[in-house]
Amino acid sequence: MNPSLRLPFMAFCAIALLACAWSSFAFSQDAILTDPQLEARARGIFRETRCLVCVGESLAESEADLAKDMRHLIRQRLMAGQTDQQIRDYLESRYGESIALRPAMGPNTYLLWGLPFVMLVGGIGLLFVIRQEAIETSRTLTRRPKRRKPSARKKR
Repeated sequence: MNPSLRLPFMAFCAIALLACAWSSFAFSQDAILTDPQLEARARGIFRETRCLVCVGESLAESEADLAKDMRHLIRQRLMAGQTDQQIRDYLESRYGESIALRPAMGPNTYLLWGLPFVMLVGGIGLLFVIRQEAIETSRTLTRRPKRRKPSARKKR
């Protein structure tokens, strides 16, 4: 390498290395609770709670800013001494029943839980009816009319 380019190249490499190191702070994890039991409870709630921004992701999986805020809120409430159920009730009262990844069985969710089974039974029934109609159609098409004997024709 040309000695006159060595110093600018080294400066560029140092700046690039600092930029990479600085950007790693942007992906830092949330503040973890010092009590391992509280942290385990918090992570359990994260896995059961839906991220409101990301479709189909839990708070544990999401990197959205709102998910980070909600994780922080859950940790604060755990440190304040609330039970897991109190925190779930608070989140449900604030964001609605859709906040739970697995909604509870109740009058409001009977259709949600029962509809897949109704659709399955209906689909099997429909397939059975279509199959029976196809069998009947094939039976009527395979029946041949009886041929008349040639002697039975009238001669003129």
